[in-house]
Amino acid sequence: MRCPFCQIAARQLPATIIYENQWTMAILPKNPAADGHLLVIPKQHVTSILACDEEIWMQVTKTAKKVATDCVKSGNFEGINFLSAHGAAAQQSVNHLHIHLIPRKEGDGINAWPDFHDSKK
Repeated sequence: MRCPFCQIAARQLPATIIYENQWTMAILPKNPAADGHLLVIPKQHVTSILACDEEIWMQVTKTAKKVATDCVKSGNFEGINFLSAHGAAAQQSVNHLHIHLIPRKEGDGINAWPDFHDSKK
């Protein structure tokens, strides 16, 4: 199966690109979870933070910081969640490194944290 994020980076699939540089892209997800929800992806295929080299991770996080800062400043948001799953056990939905940026406002009703109180090993 072909990687949808690689296809977006190669312009083989359409996407709304919010920011792009030689290493990374920030795009709108197909099904945003909240107002302002964005994804940051590396253009090079890498499955997760566990499989990427430091340069790619540094570029992804630099883009995430830039886009998040712009989003908070220009979108009248008060905070932001950076969310990323790495591996099937962590419920990674696409087998390509990506960070979800979820802009937040006080009292928005979004609970981005799982409830670990009832978790069992």
